Amino acid sequence: LPIEPGHEHGVLVDTGKVNFAGTDLSHADLGYRPTGSASLALANSTDQPARVVLIGGTPFDEDIVMWWNFVGRTHAEIAEARATWESGDRFGTVSGGGDPLPAPPMPPVTLKPRGRA
Repeated sequence: LPIEPGHEHGVLVDTGKVNFAGTDLSHADLGYRPTGSASLALANSTDQPARVVLIGGTPFDEDIVMWWNFVGRTHAEIAEARATWESGDRFGTVSGGGDPLPAPPMPPVTLKPRGRA
């Protein structure tokens, strides 16, 4: 599979089992490839159907804060995203999906950016 070498890429497995760049992945596993590759090796490793989501893009120029379902640059951005999620004003609804999952309480410490691997 040809890809943009300047982008990071990930494969999220929805159903089935796949081999992604030499690593076996199953349901809910996320495989990651850093920048620098012009192609990805991706194969269904069984005779059962598999479904994956390919995600990727230009790497962030800065360190990021990740918590629950949110990504931001600071603790304050994460807290704002949580409040927006809880208000129900921005993210919409999924038909037939029931009530949205409530966000857990913010941790009692300041969230810090992650360093790069």
